[in-house]
Amino acid sequence: MCYDAKRAPRGVRFTCLHLATSPTLIGRHHRFVLWIDSVAGVLVCPQDEVWIGQAVEAAGVQLPFQANLRRRHLKLLRDNGRYWAQPFAPLEGEVLRDKEGETTAAESSGQLIGSGQVISLGDGLGLRLRIPSPLTTTAVLDYLGPLKSVPRTDFAILMAQACLLGNTSQHHIVIPELDQATLYFQGQHLAIRCAHPLTINGEAVPSGAILRHNDRVETGAFALSIEVCGL
Repeated sequence: MCYDAKRAPRGVRFTCLHLATSPTLIGRHHRFVLWIDSVAGVLVCPQDEVWIGQAVEAAGVQLPFQANLRRRHLKLLRDNGRYWAQPFAPLEGEVLRDKEGETTAAESSGQLIGSGQVISLGDGLGLRLRIPSPLTTTAVLDYLGPLKSVPRTDFAILMAQACLLGNTSQHHIVIPELDQATLYFQGQHLAIRCAHPLTINGEAVPSGAILRHNDRVETGAFALSIEVCGL
């Protein structure tokens, strides 16, 4: 369950119900949402194993959707820079579709997913996996069909070494006015570096600043808020 909050101008913003109650450093075990003003809401999953399934608390999935899915429908596994799809149980119909439209059923042991392939979830729903940058194996998951994530976001990021924000198609999150900013893990904690001067919660900070739950990050090119989600 989520509550409404203001986000301009792409629609309603939804915020996680289970949030950290104090300033919390963000580690690889967390999921978090980037609310980027006038751009998108982005769900970021740094874990190497990410479960997709129903948006019910008992499912314990990292990518929950309000959709006709099993509680634990499909696992995405990142291993040595490659991604595998592994269904929780045998699924009927297509599971993977490439750019030419050819389909392959995922085996229970896992099916390798290439950049640009579509993972079918049934009922016209799917996820397209993209790896836009050769500098990192971080992937973008585009929602296909009437998929509604919880919290409500525009797409998801499977974050490996770094998440690149900028104004080209090789960035994971495209922001027209931004040259480049990078989210990365400094030791065990999420940090940001940027070509533009940064302020966090209204205070000027050096590039390479550690981020915390509920931080408000602003530059002359973009502004975002970051919220940690609990499972």
